[in-house]
Amino acid sequence: MTVGVGQLAAASDIAGVQQLKQILSSEGLINFSEDGRPKAALAESWTFGQDGRSLTLRLRPNATFHDGSSVDGPTVAEILSRTLPGVMGRAFEDIDEISAQSNTEVRIGLRRPAPFLLEALESQIRKPDGSATGPFKATDADKSELVANDGYYLGRPAIDRIVLQGYPSVRAAWAAMLRKRIDMLYEVGADALESLTGASDVAVFTFVRHYQLLLVFNRTSPIFRDAGVRRALNQAVNGDKVIADGLNGHGARSSGLVWPSHWALTSNQSAFQGDSSDAAATLAPRKIKFVCLVPPEFERLALVLKREFEATGVEMTLREIPLEHLDQQILAGDFDAVLTELISGPSLFRVYRMWHSRGLFEGHFGNDHLDDALDRIRFSTSDDEYQAAVRGFQEAVVQDPPAVFIAWSERARAVSRRFDVRVERGRDILTTLRLWRPTNDLQYVDRN
Repeated sequence: MTVGVGQLAAASDIAGVQQLKQILSSEGLINFSEDGRPKAALAESWTFGQDGRSLTLRLRPNATFHDGSSVDGPTVAEILSRTLPGVMGRAFEDIDEISAQSNTEVRIGLRRPAPFLLEALESQIRKPDGSATGPFKATDADKSELVANDGYYLGRPAIDRIVLQGYPSVRAAWAAMLRKRIDMLYEVGADALESLTGASDVAVFTFVRHYQLLLVFNRTSPIFRDAGVRRALNQAVNGDKVIADGLNGHGARSSGLVWPSHWALTSNQSAFQGDSSDAAATLAPRKIKFVCLVPPEFERLALVLKREFEATGVEMTLREIPLEHLDQQILAGDFDAVLTELISGPSLFRVYRMWHSRGLFEGHFGNDHLDDALDRIRFSTSDDEYQAAVRGFQEAVVQDPPAVFIAWSERARAVSRRFDVRVERGRDILTTLRLWRPTNDLQYVDRN
């Protein structure tokens, strides 16, 4: 199967070739259901100690790395000891020790109950030489090629080889697909989605990503020190209009930082209802002006937001920045605000690492109120406590918003009908690619 990748996706770690390779060739000990609950992957089961101060993982006995070696207890314990400090950040303080109990069991001792530990175990299990465990593996000869893993513990994929073909744009890749030069178009953004309709021999699958579009405030900027200003900026944005005009209607409304299908979320109703008159009463007298960093792919959305803010007397100046330079600019603290797309689901550990002030962006995102609320989730000892802490986190987000919440982004993948694609409702079809099979059956559903 040949997969066409547009130039923009090829340059992005969160939406390009590297992400595609990781999805197909790497795995963690657990994965997630769409409601944010952990589910089995390399670990077939797990048990917490009665006092919540230990976690014992039972590994799949037939799992092997791409180099043929076993995914056994000692190897996994060594990998976790080496990688979890970087994955968990501050939350690694909760771990006391990691040890192999046998070839199929790993025990993690805890200083306190730590629900984020299990969520963090989605991180890739990969040996120091790079050998992983997924259904496909990279070839040494060609970095743009993946081949079926003959020893995959859930069964060998039906597709023998996947070739990644780069194109200067999504439009060029789509044209190649219509000429039957490629079998799959990797990722299509909202601006190009409508152009994919009408081809009878291609099926288009849309899905809502675990990434959220946000206008993030620099927590150290004097412009946004007042939480009332940040709340008013959220009120100034008519979410439905922004999704319609800025995303061609392809997005799901956001109500905060928690994935809308998360099991612990008791209400998905946004507290920020677009009300430009109330927002203007707060914002216009302050004559707010700020510069917003904007990667090129979000230019259209940025212009729609700019118009929304202008109606309330706020002047937002756009400054284009290449996506590959964005993280460096944020870590330097050299920004007022940034329009970006950040992973925010389905697990809350991902939210913790992104938004805690001692997280990935080293104090430039988040605030003290969010820190306190996230720590309550981190230290919860039962599902009831976890759910109550999530409710408190949602309230903290409303009272002290770190961003303007725009939408959960929607994407599409296009696949030749000569492949029988296994569809799981609401999920990205890439998660089932190992189950796809060639077929001559042309009866198919265009949208999942």
